[in-house]
Amino acid sequence: MSDITKMSDREIKDYLKKDRGQYAIYWCTEDVIMNAEERDLKIPTEEQAKNILESCLDYHDCNYGMTWELLADVTVDEMKA
Repeated sequence: MSDITKMSDREIKDYLKKDRGQYAIYWCTEDVIMNAEERDLKIPTEEQAKNILESCLDYHDCNYGMTWELLADVTVDEMKA
C-alpha cells in the first residue's frame, strides 16, 4: 500500500473499494454549505461545516444514514451555539 498521506481522495476511495471491499458515501463541507444556502439557513464557515459533519456522525439514523434533513437540522442547532 502507498503512503496514505500522499494519496488523493480518489486513490483512497479506490483502494478501499478494490483492495479491501469497503464502500462508503462521503459528505464534505461543501455539502453542508450548499444545503444551508438552499434552505436559507445561516451559512457556516468551513470550520463550522467540519463541526457540523462531526455532529452528524452522532445523530445519523442507522436505518436511513445521513440525509439532507439531518444535515439541515444539525446545521440549525450548531449555528445557534
